[in-house]
Amino acid sequence: MDRIGFKNVRLLTAAFAFLAIFFLIPPDRLHGQSCDIAQFASPKTWTGTVTTTIDGSGVLLESPSGDTVEYSIHQSINLSPVVNAPQGGNGSDGYFGTENATVDVRESYIVHFPGISETSTTTIVGNGFVTGFLGSAVLAFEPLNCTYDLSFGGFLITGTITTNGVSSPGPVGTGPLGSVIPLAPAWQVPLPTTGTTLTGSTSFDTSYAGFDGGPYTIHVSTSWSLNAAPDLDVLVMIPAYSTWRPTGGLSEQEIGLDPTTLGVNLLEIQAQLVTKSTGQPTGVSPDKWTFSLVQVSHEPGVAMNWPAQEVAREDPDLSFDHQACFTPIGCQVISENNLFTMSNGDPNSPTASGTVAELLPPDPLIYDSVKIMLSPHDWGAWATLNVTATVGSQKILGHLVLPPPLVTDPNDTDILLPQRQAGSFIADNWKDAHNIPVSTIDEDDSEAKPNGDGQSGDGLTLYEEYRGFYMGCRGSGFPPSPEGSGGCQHVEGDPGKKDLFVVDEIPTIANGGVALFKKTSGLSVHYLDMTLDDIHDADPLKPSSYRVINFNHSAAPHEVDQHALIISLGEQSGYNEAVNSVASRPGLPKEIDHIAISSNYEEFGRDLDASVAHELAHSVDVYHHGDVDGVKWWMVDSSGNVTEEDLDNDDNPISSTSRTIYVKYELDDPSIQSTTVKTTALDLGTKGGFIYVGNNICADTGVVVMNGQHSGDEDSYMRYVAAQAYIPSKYPKIRFWITEPPKGLKLTDHPAGTGINLDTRDPRPRYGDAYSGAPNQGAGSSTTQRGNDASQIDINDNHDAIIRPNQVVCP
Repeated sequence: MDRIGFKNVRLLTAAFAFLAIFFLIPPDRLHGQSCDIAQFASPKTWTGTVTTTIDGSGVLLESPSGDTVEYSIHQSINLSPVVNAPQGGNGSDGYFGTENATVDVRESYIVHFPGISETSTTTIVGNGFVTGFLGSAVLAFEPLNCTYDLSFGGFLITGTITTNGVSSPGPVGTGPLGSVIPLAPAWQVPLPTTGTTLTGSTSFDTSYAGFDGGPYTIHVSTSWSLNAAPDLDVLVMIPAYSTWRPTGGLSEQEIGLDPTTLGVNLLEIQAQLVTKSTGQPTGVSPDKWTFSLVQVSHEPGVAMNWPAQEVAREDPDLSFDHQACFTPIGCQVISENNLFTMSNGDPNSPTASGTVAELLPPDPLIYDSVKIMLSPHDWGAWATLNVTATVGSQKILGHLVLPPPLVTDPNDTDILLPQRQAGSFIADNWKDAHNIPVSTIDEDDSEAKPNGDGQSGDGLTLYEEYRGFYMGCRGSGFPPSPEGSGGCQHVEGDPGKKDLFVVDEIPTIANGGVALFKKTSGLSVHYLDMTLDDIHDADPLKPSSYRVINFNHSAAPHEVDQHALIISLGEQSGYNEAVNSVASRPGLPKEIDHIAISSNYEEFGRDLDASVAHELAHSVDVYHHGDVDGVKWWMVDSSGNVTEEDLDNDDNPISSTSRTIYVKYELDDPSIQSTTVKTTALDLGTKGGFIYVGNNICADTGVVVMNGQHSGDEDSYMRYVAAQAYIPSKYPKIRFWITEPPKGLKLTDHPAGTGINLDTRDPRPRYGDAYSGAPNQGAGSSTTQRGNDASQIDINDNHDAIIRPNQVVCP
């Protein structure tokens, strides 16, 4: 066997050597008399950390071989021992357990052989985790001299041994091949005179034999800290955990009411100190109880739109309070909280208190179980609760216990309030009540009902719909009631349906139309008693905040500033108008400045509701069925001949467009060019008058243009019913004098003509199907087709409005 091979055999043999180094505390540090070790021997378990580093380097001359060895040794050993009293015994007999060691080894050895230039280089590298065999960690208390001993056994990990460039796996541990000894000597360390924490550190130089014999000089540094793991546990019970959700009042200082009972919506939290091994109450009070709200929310206001942004505060949304104030002047004492001292542990709100509640039990026996009440101040509040019982120097964190068959993790001491999924701020029970998976994210805005133009969402995140909105609460002395009760109301969004908010300033005039629009559009429209006070700014001179409905937001998910619609009485007469602040067309809510209702709204009669619904549809990007009909100027001469003139942009007749027309009844023969309607029935006056014609002609070609605003489905309230006359197809000089049927009461979704526009109607369809699209611009596609009213709806201000091309008289 050559010399290199011989050394490798000795190397592997040394891997299994056991080395123990005893570090003895000098005698003058030992106690001179026996002591009571009961407080140290009573716990069932001790845990802690032991950290050891071993470093050494130098040159060693071996004898009798005469070899010279250059060595460099570095080892890092971090242990997390867990030692337990023997089954059926106690700690006076010692504690035994596992080391749970993380080991990192870096060593190198260069052997110089005497008389020759040949050398051998070996490196040893290893890292890993080993539990260690049961009993490899030992803790013993010695009452005769008031000391404790802590010792550990050796173990092996798999490392890599490389000699002269050739590597192979090998055992690393208990010796120079990655020695984990000395982790600690067989210590005799004095017990602490105060407290029960076993802590200390030591460092020393020593040597040991190993690779090729040694011994190698090393420096050892060791520190340790162990604590008794008391046989105690804290159980936290929240009886209403699965059903409770936070609520709010009129201000951040008020406590929300329970919508069902109308009592203060306090959440009862119970905590009990028990013996962990038996689960039974201890019957002994801890030194201190602490209830802490960590990661508590600070959303401004109490709901997405209340109060106004300039006065909304960002106080903690959940707190422990001594009294419950549920109206501006009404408060009641919370008796369960009387013994607790409230303080502020929340750095995000330095002036607020109530995020920490502490109780120093006044009786050592009866406060092993306590109860405290949590107050909500916001409909979207959330927090993480920690409950701690302090016993001596030990802090025992509580964990939630749910009723069977539900199971909670006893190691999870962060209790989410309300009951919710990690990463979500929404109560699980709210999601359950709305039939959506609890895994649905708070940012979700995927409502598909009504489908509308195919784009999902309503501009409100799921969290914003959960937190909700206020309507009609300005000047209210009462907390909000559920939507539909009138007055001050709390409104939730519908996660399955798109939500739209409408401020109707003239409810006795327009509320019927809003109700019709809600019924026929499929949208969830909220409007009852809503006022300008319920939106961010009612001032159109503030475009960045004008009409915003979800302005109170901070850390919670927010997608876009979503806008409410405003209906008011306009100065104009004869027509209603959705006033687009961007362009003269339908648009999204963010673009519609307001809906102006005609000052002479009485003239609409039974069509008023449908007319209001019509303008609301324009405010969610629904277009007319076409664009080509309009008002003309008619005149009758002394011979009874009727002429027609177009109008300019100021509604002045254009004499150059004058044409002779023949006014007939609808059942008359259009091929006979004569006027059969008595001119007195036209009521034109001596100089002429305005007549609304339901379609048009191209003056350049004489072609009759159909498919205008009066076309399409007769039942749709998007179809105009203002025409007094229409032009039959192929007869550009004929005007049939008619009366239109009442305005439709539906928002339909098919462009084909029905009723008076049905293609098989006798004697003829009046205006035909709705406009199918501009030539060469995708005629018939979903973005240009008119009359598919319900398929155009979009209320999401995070989108861009789909602009449909105008129909022109002469293509």
